[in-house]
Amino acid sequence: MLKKLSDLELNTIDSLFIKNMKMSVNAMQNIEELLEMIVKDNSYVMSKYQDKLLNSRTKNWISKIEKLSKEQPTFLA
Repeated sequence: MLKKLSDLELNTIDSLFIKNMKMSVNAMQNIEELLEMIVKDNSYVMSKYQDKLLNSRTKNWISKIEKLSKEQPTFLA
């Protein structure tokens, strides 16, 4: 049988959800800013590390996301 959550529990869950969403939005903005900086800056150093900073990072997350989504329900945004 499902337990009915108290108002305090619901407020706590709501607060944590909102905090996590804000963190996700901030992280996405930082990634977008990083990409914009790399694209605008055609210097040798930035172009040299673009693959490691963006492409490799994304590829590394794919296996982690696949594993997590198989272990439990997972929401990705």
